Amino acid sequence: MDNNEKEKKTAGSSGTKRWILIAAAIVLSVAMAYFLPIVRAKNYVSAALPVDAGSEKTLINQKVSGVLTTPETVTKIYLRGSLIGILHDDSLLSETLESVYERQYAEKFPDSAIGLGEDVYVVEQMTYYDYENIDEQLMNYLADNSLFSVKAHKISFSNGAVIYVKDLDMFQKVREQFILNFVDENTYRTLQNHQAVTPLNTYGEQDIDLKVRETMSVSEGLAPEEKILTTEEEILKFFSYGYDTIEKEYYTTVVGDTVAGVVAQVGDNLSARQLITLNPEVLISEDQLIAPGTKLNITYFQSPISVEVTKERLAEELVYPEATKTVYDNTRYVGDRVVETEEVIGKKNIRYHDTYVNGILTGGEIVSEVMTVQPVQRVVRVGTKTYGGGPIDEYITGQGSFWWPVKNPIVSCNWGCYPGHIGVDIQDRYNNWGHVYASDGGTVVVNNYTSINGYYYVIDHHNGYFTYYGHMRTPGWYAVGTEVEQGQAIGDIGMTGRATGPHVHFMISIGGIPFYGGKIVNACPYLPGC
Repeated sequence: MDNNEKEKKTAGSSGTKRWILIAAAIVLSVAMAYFLPIVRAKNYVSAALPVDAGSEKTLINQKVSGVLTTPETVTKIYLRGSLIGILHDDSLLSETLESVYERQYAEKFPDSAIGLGEDVYVVEQMTYYDYENIDEQLMNYLADNSLFSVKAHKISFSNGAVIYVKDLDMFQKVREQFILNFVDENTYRTLQNHQAVTPLNTYGEQDIDLKVRETMSVSEGLAPEEKILTTEEEILKFFSYGYDTIEKEYYTTVVGDTVAGVVAQVGDNLSARQLITLNPEVLISEDQLIAPGTKLNITYFQSPISVEVTKERLAEELVYPEATKTVYDNTRYVGDRVVETEEVIGKKNIRYHDTYVNGILTGGEIVSEVMTVQPVQRVVRVGTKTYGGGPIDEYITGQGSFWWPVKNPIVSCNWGCYPGHIGVDIQDRYNNWGHVYASDGGTVVVNNYTSINGYYYVIDHHNGYFTYYGHMRTPGWYAVGTEVEQGQAIGDIGMTGRATGPHVHFMISIGGIPFYGGKIVNACPYLPGC
């Protein structure tokens, strides 16, 4: 037999042996699978752990004990994006929540339950890793760090605000109390019964409609214990300031302080009604006297809800005629000034619907108006003919009767509304930045600015009276020496100088310029209807 034949025979013999060994291995493995018990709960691969095993760090040390052949679902518990640990027995979480509720929360929140905190969340995830069991440590971590939320009434407002309350009836009670700060209770009850308010037939004002702009829905929700409002005081604070943490500001009253005076001094759009709302234990009405030494909360009002009240106002209002018309007559000598037509101030009955939001006037409209007295313009004929010695200066002399210096006037702070306040603060009810008008005819004698008065004007009426207009938006429109007629626009309402809101600080003085020899008097008795 040659060498080639020997090699072929040897190869054939080796191949046969190899197949015999493979067959034997298969038979042995089948036998082992059949006769040996299954002792593993998970399917592991016989291999070293990957380099990145357990790379997602846990707040509680939890090791990877193996790698699975097929992925399995695990429950991961996170705190603000960090993995606390992997839970093996999901039922243990439910048992822990029940146990902690009974032990720590049941007395304060009866008939409720708890869940995980707002920063804690559970994620189910597929993984090839088998983690060691630290369920008990995981539950202790949740309990030790109070990572729980309590089931409460969740109230969601249409503007995005959310509130959690323990007692829904208490919430509804405080909500109603808050609304009643801005609307007459009789009107509130009438509207609650779906009845209309009878229109006014005499001069005055009344509430006729009410709505809360924000709708709300009630559901169950989970919230941290500290976010659940459990007392009337906490709920009222929410209605006043929302959830924002605000450092409160206070004002201590002195002798002579009134509600209007405090509001005028603190500003920031805080209305008299809001001041009363923030201090219900000491303030009852806008007209009451305030004892000196009273500590008042004057923190700016930022309610998360808008209580809109419509007020009907029936008023008799003056209708001022156009500014005096001057007719120059060259047939009369200079100094010859004759009133050709006497002025008549008109009157009309006007019915308004004014809109207030949380006690602040935000707008209004005229519903009807009836003229009862027609206004008549004053006409003055002035001579221009000279005696040959040149022209003689001619001044506009005031009539001694004064017009309101703004349209739609409303007094925000009267004479003495707070100690040291001399003058009358007047606002345009519908236009904070409207025009300022000369209260009577005369000559501009001061057009100036100081850090207290802001831009201010003084007019000499050449009859012993002077009028003062403070806090104007810009310098007065006319230079010193300019003659202005009664009712002529002389500038704009402002809040320059020391002022907490747009208004005209109006004064009348006798015998000289205010603070410079003139005796300042209370202007209100000189203004019609003040």
